Amino acid sequence: MTAAIFGLFLYVSFPFLIPVTVGAVGAVLVMPAHRWLIERKWRSELAAAALMVGLGIGLVLPAAAVSVAGVRAGLKQLRALHAIHQQADTAGYVSLTDRMLDFPAVRRLLNYLQEWFDLQPDEVVANLQELLTTAGMRAADGLGDFLASTPRAAVGTAIALLSLFFFLVDGRKLAAFVRSHSFFEAEQTERLIRSFGSMCRSVVMATLVSGAAQTLLFTVFAAIAGTPNLALASMGVFIFSFVPLVGTLPATLSVVAYHAFSGSTGWAVFLAILAFGVTLLDNVIRPLILKGAGNLHPLLAFVAAFGAVQTMGAAGVFLGPILAGLFVVTLKIFLEREPGSRAY
Repeated sequence: MTAAIFGLFLYVSFPFLIPVTVGAVGAVLVMPAHRWLIERKWRSELAAAALMVGLGIGLVLPAAAVSVAGVRAGLKQLRALHAIHQQADTAGYVSLTDRMLDFPAVRRLLNYLQEWFDLQPDEVVANLQELLTTAGMRAADGLGDFLASTPRAAVGTAIALLSLFFFLVDGRKLAAFVRSHSFFEAEQTERLIRSFGSMCRSVVMATLVSGAAQTLLFTVFAAIAGTPNLALASMGVFIFSFVPLVGTLPATLSVVAYHAFSGSTGWAVFLAILAFGVTLLDNVIRPLILKGAGNLHPLLAFVAAFGAVQTMGAAGVFLGPILAGLFVVTLKIFLEREPGSRAY
């Protein structure tokens, strides 16, 4: 009977487990601020409510506004490109593939393909146009799905903020419950609790600070270069900054390609150099924030992040590496021969 009730509870609450987990991670991050307010004679509930409202107004609302603006700009750009592609032959417009063919390097590549692989330039161009059309349609579907999921995301965000409030208020009770009912020894339980806090702070803060720095640097020079749809470009750089190993290159090189196809060769070269510099900036910022805490192997972080995105959505970018770090710590505890001995 107990197992059935427990299973039914998990079944009912499963859709909200991810927002609640995000709220727990957020509570760990703002716990020092909560303690600071309590030390200044604030009640625990009032301090938690102030932090919840502050995060909602200062972080969640601006992020949501930028995301919606970026998605709308992306849809507008895709519609414009589709219209230009349809009218290229009838109204004298120049399509994207036609602009690409104006570059001598592209012409030389087509000649190389024709000479060595017996591929006709017209066939390559037709396949490229089909590929761009398919990619544009999928991108439009993805952006449309993002807008359609906005109400659900809003509910999840509200649950995450509410969870943050209760984790701040009852965090000590929860930690005491874990300590008293843990399967591990007292020292090992404390080690897991410290590891969870360390992983939350290191992974989330390092990711956000690094992503913000990369986005700000590239956005400033992209704006000077006259890049259109700057909100979309900035959102893309920020989102791709979360991806391990790959980094911001897919978004930044897309901006470079736009300037190259638009004839701004000088800006294209400068932004290409800046794109690789921005990617290297991540290797400087992350170690400064991590300081050795929860510094996962890049391959493990990469697999954990992408796997978590598939199962948890966007929150998996943060939760995946955190869970991977806890897995590593737990595995080390199990591999210890006896309490106090060195792990394998």
